[in-house]
Amino acid sequence: VGGAIGWFVIGHVNAGLGWVFTRFNRLFDWITRGYGWAVGKLFRVSVVVLVVYVGLLGLTFWQVESAPIGFIPEQDQGYVLVNVQLPDSASVQRTEEVMAQIDKIAHGLPGVAHTVGISGESFLLNTNGSNLGSMFVVLKPFDERQGNAEYDETIAKELQSRCAREVEGAVVAVFRTPPIRGVGNAGGFQLQTEEHGYVDLDELQSMTDALVKRANANPSFAGVFTLYRAYTPQLFVNIDRTKAESLQVPLQDVFNTLQEIGR
Repeated sequence: VGGAIGWFVIGHVNAGLGWVFTRFNRLFDWITRGYGWAVGKLFRVSVVVLVVYVGLLGLTFWQVESAPIGFIPEQDQGYVLVNVQLPDSASVQRTEEVMAQIDKIAHGLPGVAHTVGISGESFLLNTNGSNLGSMFVVLKPFDERQGNAEYDETIAKELQSRCAREVEGAVVAVFRTPPIRGVGNAGGFQLQTEEHGYVDLDELQSMTDALVKRANANPSFAGVFTLYRAYTPQLFVNIDRTKAESLQVPLQDVFNTLQEIGR
């Protein structure tokens, strides 16, 4: 009985496998004939095939060279950042006047919705100073900015150009925002200059200024600047702590008063 059942089952299995392999062999033979026909035709036009192949290699090389090489390409984030730097020790009042002038220029550009400016602080450099200022130029929603003139890169370049022509007594740098919010304060990169051994601050200033000048002369860079200043005027206040205590004047009040005067 077992042998009869096995003979019956194996017969159907062999029939099914035979049907599958027969059609597989037909398909394989059809592909082989088609491949042979195509190769034969291509041999007759081998020069054309070689030209097309070389052209595809050239197109691949051009695409690789022209594609953005940054880890993450910059994108329109809907706002740009403006960093303002007046001469060292300039008052906050002077900084506010310059910020108001930049605000007026920004509102005259197409695609700009509104601005938020703060005097006395640089978000880009993460530092405070009476001669520093920061401004966020917020653009209109994306569906309202259709033309190239309203693209954030175009707006940043136009704002940078107009500030360079119209704003006097301040260094204004306009930056696109980073492609990922929270990773850096602006698009681009930063570097540092160092002088080893005997440090001559005046020489370091000259070298840094020369580096910034050469970088701005290169069309690959834009808005290169430095915060380093070797000639910043300073005042030293020697507080008579003993006399302040004898007059029952808290030192913290003295420091707060000096801070308010500095503003």
